[in-house]
Amino acid sequence: MPVRVEEVPAAQVPAVLRPLVCRDVFGVAEGQARRVLLEAVAGPQRPDRQPVFPGPGTPGGAEPRLPGTVPRVWSIPARNPGFTGRDALLVAVRERLLAGDRAVVQALQGMGGVGKTQLAAEYAHRFAGTYDLAWWVNAEQGGLIGDEFAALGLALGCIEAGAAMEAAVQAAVLAELRERGRWLLVFDNAENPADVTPWLPGGGGHVLITSRERGWEEVAAPVEVDVLARAESVALLQARVTGLDAADADRLAAELGDLPLAIAQAAGFMAETGMGAGEYLGLLRLRAGAGSLSSGVCKEGQL
Repeated sequence: MPVRVEEVPAAQVPAVLRPLVCRDVFGVAEGQARRVLLEAVAGPQRPDRQPVFPGPGTPGGAEPRLPGTVPRVWSIPARNPGFTGRDALLVAVRERLLAGDRAVVQALQGMGGVGKTQLAAEYAHRFAGTYDLAWWVNAEQGGLIGDEFAALGLALGCIEAGAAMEAAVQAAVLAELRERGRWLLVFDNAENPADVTPWLPGGGGHVLITSRERGWEEVAAPVEVDVLARAESVALLQARVTGLDAADADRLAAELGDLPLAIAQAAGFMAETGMGAGEYLGLLRLRAGAGSLSSGVCKEGQL
């Protein structure tokens, strides 16, 4: 039973203890510290009722689902198996969403290539078990958001196929969502708050918006998405490029500015061609950018 008598950064906790729940007795009065230790020794209490067995879930149900399952109403892009890092940011987004009030709508904002789309997709997959429906809305063209909601309305069964009036679709889908809880909407690559605002349901669900633009304060709680931490860049490069040592990965990450899109392009090109780090760095400096070295165009949504 690990007990922390002073605040220690997570990275300094021995690996064998990290999965365990620590009991903290620093920064509290003696009586509180005693209660913490006694509760820890007593252990968890036996439940006083039969727990609910997790099933596959229903669109409107509130029962838990088995780990690894996704809601039946689901349009989130496939998970990126190479997603690396961002754990602290994902936890912060989750905690702010659970805090309720204005934070249930969050705008992930930052320059192109920092991985906003991938962050939103990873969040949806990682916390899929806590939602009864999750829907991805391509919001780059505001005039097409209505079509995305029409597809959602069909999946929810609240509109009929061929419904032509956008106002009717909007009213039906938003009303349906307000009556539900545990839903997630992702508006990806939105440019103008005025395009998204009419489609925000309110109620008990969560909304993520990804955007290169600023100015979302009136609509959402802004979350700044920056480049990767150096350790995350190095881990991503080493995971993709066989035999790449930490020193070369660090040099590459520094040259690429820890930008996730550039890191992914470099890793993909080196893995495909077998080019070494030194040669790649030389070409990169000569051509003043890795874009021309990638084997294909890589958009942020494919990062």
